Amino acid sequence: LLFQVAVGFALYLSLLHKPDTLTIAYMCTGIILAVIMIWLGAITLQPSKTLNYMTAVPLLLFLLASMLLTRQRAQDRSFAGIIPEVTKNSEIYSDKLSDYQNDAMNHYKSHMEIVYDNGPTIYAQSCAFCHGSKANGKGPDASQLKIPPEVLSDVRAEKSYLLKILKNGVNGTAMPSFTYYDEYQRESILKYLNEHHNIFAEPNTPDYKLTSQQKQQGLDEWKNTCSQCHGINGEVSKMGSQLKPPPPDFTQYSLTPGRIMEVITNGYPGTVMSSYSSLPQSIRQALVEIVIEKRRNSEK
Repeated sequence: LLFQVAVGFALYLSLLHKPDTLTIAYMCTGIILAVIMIWLGAITLQPSKTLNYMTAVPLLLFLLASMLLTRQRAQDRSFAGIIPEVTKNSEIYSDKLSDYQNDAMNHYKSHMEIVYDNGPTIYAQSCAFCHGSKANGKGPDASQLKIPPEVLSDVRAEKSYLLKILKNGVNGTAMPSFTYYDEYQRESILKYLNEHHNIFAEPNTPDYKLTSQQKQQGLDEWKNTCSQCHGINGEVSKMGSQLKPPPPDFTQYSLTPGRIMEVITNGYPGTVMSSYSSLPQSIRQALVEIVIEKRRNSEK
């Protein structure tokens, strides 16, 4: 208690603005109660004297109350000088923001009215920032990815295979699992893409004029090189399944001839699929036909 009195007196001397009468009254009450508590404590040091708790506890509660009231009153008075300035600034900023309030509220309401259960909306909110609004793989975040997002407009795959990708994601890439969408919503994304980009169709037949020898050279290249990851029949090989990301299953997934040629020639950045631009064009064209045939043969 003596320490409390000493600290309270020191704080009183440090105040920038001297307290008003009410604050001094609270403070004096606390000092008087503290002196009484000290006196009662001194009495208990005498033999056969005990502290009467029925007296001490109320005094202690009043002492604490006076301390809190003193602090609160002093604090309120210290803030009183800046309250008018704060209120004035608040009114100024309110006037400045009022011009934007209606636009902000209308923008908020328009977002609240969007129903997130249809393909176009889900694609715009969850896919377009990587794959692009036109499904060309050039979304605003695409350049930040180590492995570029696929050009969805060039995909030609089975619906069940693409649903599996949406549900599970692609290991080793930024393509996440979309399990927070239900099956209907995932199907609506694919329906939207198919309506605009025909992703469920078979890839077109390339207009190549290859000789039997060139086609055989393509087959040899597939067996000796490509099948190490893609498998002889286009299914992912054992080695390919251990890659991150693994290659696609060509019996269920393909691309347009132009996109296949682009990947064979330039590779796929961030993956083990390197550039094969050193191969003669005729062999690369033969490989394009082989990739396309892998999916067509699986549907027969």
